[in-house]
Amino acid sequence: MTKDEAQRSRWTFYEVVNLVSFRITDMPIFSKQNKARLFFDGLSSLYDVINPLVYPSGMRDELLSHVEGERILDFGVGTGYTTGKFAGAVGIDLSMKMMRRAKDYRGQLMRADILRPPFKGERFDTIISAGSFYYLPDPREGLKSFHYLLRDGGVVLILSPNTALSLFKPFVHIYTHQDYNTLFNETGFSSEIVKTTASRRYICFCKARKKIGEHNGQQ
Repeated sequence: MTKDEAQRSRWTFYEVVNLVSFRITDMPIFSKQNKARLFFDGLSSLYDVINPLVYPSGMRDELLSHVEGERILDFGVGTGYTTGKFAGAVGIDLSMKMMRRAKDYRGQLMRADILRPPFKGERFDTIISAGSFYYLPDPREGLKSFHYLLRDGGVVLILSPNTALSLFKPFVHIYTHQDYNTLFNETGFSSEIVKTTASRRYICFCKARKKIGEHNGQQ
């Protein structure tokens, strides 16, 4: 193979990968909740080793600096890495194997689906989704649940991969900054922060606030 042919082969490979990535965005593999649960069940024994490498303590501290109030819901709590020290926190997850490893969690742990929340409305001051929002099959339905569960003026904090990880599109949803702004606006939130984190250039941090007196149809 000549040098030109080799270069053309490499170009074709990346072109195909990108084509596949962008064509499967409507239904990523792990946006099906049962598959996401099975994935995290299998990952649970290694999660506490892997997670701090992707989501270091400095990033966690930055996110937690935006927490408001004492009533906190951690959606996709996993092993309790983000909110384990908050006595007033409620952590929910679909994976019991992950939550069984949250032995030092000071708050309450529940196996629950954020799309069918077992809570009354307007219960929480802050909802945290650190590494879980992009697994939801429908982001609007997820945000509608957040809206229903938050008091007026409550905040949602999200950490998710950004477009620097577009090769993961066959597996999870990847949203642009504009996507987040649009989603927040459509579901009754005011977007306050949508940015790439300084410590990990492939992670997006979002903060949005529930608009006072608005309803989005969630029952």
